[in-house]
Amino acid sequence: MFSTGGGGGPLKEEEEKVPVFVDGREVHVHKGVTVLQACEHAGVHVPRFCYHPRLSIAGNCRMCLVEVEKSPKPGAMMEL
Repeated sequence: MFSTGGGGGPLKEEEEKVPVFVDGREVHVHKGVTVLQACEHAGVHVPRFCYHPRLSIAGNCRMCLVEVEKSPKPGAMMEL
């Protein structure tokens, strides 16, 4: 399960991190990262087949489906 945390107020450049929850654990990641990157930062491996950091995001194989809070259905984590 992946969800964004609450909070507010202006952020300084060195504080450009946002709280997210991966498997119920709060981690702080840079704003704008993908779900894949947030999971990796949290030490959670999500199997994937068609992803490569140097290629455009495809999400065609659908191997990396993850559940996202307040989303009607699971989605490919590179597309979220």
